[in-house]
Amino acid sequence: MIPPKTDPVWREIVDRTEDFEVSALPTKMLFMRIKMLRHSGTSQSMTDAINAAFDFFSKNREAVRDDIEVVFGKQNEKK
Repeated sequence: MIPPKTDPVWREIVDRTEDFEVSALPTKMLFMRIKMLRHSGTSQSMTDAINAAFDFFSKNREAVRDDIEVVFGKQNEKK
């Protein structure tokens, strides 16, 4: 399940994209985009990265189901 965009888990995911071993090329491309946004240095970059991640996973649930389990499974293990 994908948490709401307001959940603090999104910030952690955006901060730790390199910790996830994802397999789908679109997810890998998303994580590269997130890294570029994070390193842009703007005050809006974290919000933009979270929006991009949320929109991607929300719109592509079926296509990247395994990656969703990797990303959100790790988050559930920490709780």
